[in-house]
Amino acid sequence: MNEKPDDPRPEDPAEQQLDPATQSTPLRIQSQPAQGGQRPHWTQPDGEAYRAQSASPPPFGGGHAAAPPPKRKSRKGLYILLFVLLVFLVFGLLMVSLVARIFSTVTGGAGPTHPVRGGNKVALLRIDHVIADEDLTFEIIQHYKEEAKIRAVLVRIDTPGGTVGASQELYQALEDLQTSGKRVVASFMNVAASGGYYVAAAAEEVFSNPGTVTGSIGVIFSVPNVEEMADKIGIRQQVVKSGRFKDIGSITRSMTPEEKQLLQNVIDDTHNQFVEAILKHRRERLNTAADALATEDPDLARQLGPAPTGEDLLRHIADGRILTGRQAHVYGLVDHIGTQADALKRVAEMAGISDPEIYEYRPKRGFAQLFGAEAHALLQGSPFRPGVRLEYRMP
Repeated sequence: MNEKPDDPRPEDPAEQQLDPATQSTPLRIQSQPAQGGQRPHWTQPDGEAYRAQSASPPPFGGGHAAAPPPKRKSRKGLYILLFVLLVFLVFGLLMVSLVARIFSTVTGGAGPTHPVRGGNKVALLRIDHVIADEDLTFEIIQHYKEEAKIRAVLVRIDTPGGTVGASQELYQALEDLQTSGKRVVASFMNVAASGGYYVAAAAEEVFSNPGTVTGSIGVIFSVPNVEEMADKIGIRQQVVKSGRFKDIGSITRSMTPEEKQLLQNVIDDTHNQFVEAILKHRRERLNTAADALATEDPDLARQLGPAPTGEDLLRHIADGRILTGRQAHVYGLVDHIGTQADALKRVAEMAGISDPEIYEYRPKRGFAQLFGAEAHALLQGSPFRPGVRLEYRMP
């Protein structure tokens, strides 16, 4: 009788597997690692070895074949989830802002709605929102214009600006107020930048706190580019257009050099309109500031050269830079450093009013009207709004 050779290794049940076909033949996986890149061996008790194949298991059904590399998971689902979350986040923030603004419109403000009693009233006009849909503001201005007992209007500004068209119409409305015989003074709160300053430039005098953020004289056009995200999600936009510039500003592709140049020309012209609007009412004050520049700001005086004009000064600082109220006063953009109380006192003095009292007209609006107006204004301020829109706005 032949005896099996002694196996120097102790029996280890963890290293044995039964042949699934016979349930009897034990297979042992060799414990030594493969050398020199060789595949591992599955060894029978009689010493016969079988080399493992990468694509199939060894004979007798024992051991394990090398596992294929795991497939790389697609991130398309992740990108879709992130996009949906972003949409919900933006929508949620817009709704919170919308409710807050409607609540402040319904409950905020001071003074009676109507009528005007007494001859010592100074009308208050608030511009404390992103300038876009201004139907309500124009209605208030028209009321002040038609009310004979109102002789002065204090414009309280706290806004980073807004759309070009709405800013220009408010500017014109303040000019019309003055033409009707009303005295108009502007007062800055926290921010009176870009379109906010554009509107204020139409006032007879401007007051600002020393730390108010103002300036930002310039024009901006911005549009998001979701081209890469759309590619990853699998969204394609098909466009049929009548001319090569018809879909300028599309969010699903980058702009061409020709499109960028066209927009730059439009922006430059709109910027010149801003400068001209300021010069129309403030040229004299700017000339005075330019004359004093050597004392007030020697560095800027050296940059502008000898005998700069007010227009030279304005065009130099009208590069989009923000200014404090105190800096704006030095450069002639602001007439006085002072509070709303100071501005109220001054406009009352100009109108010959003693012991002035604030009067604020607030048109009655239903919730649906307020909701629609505020929703439209928020949409205008959204980066995902449709179409090309130029803005006098601080980013």
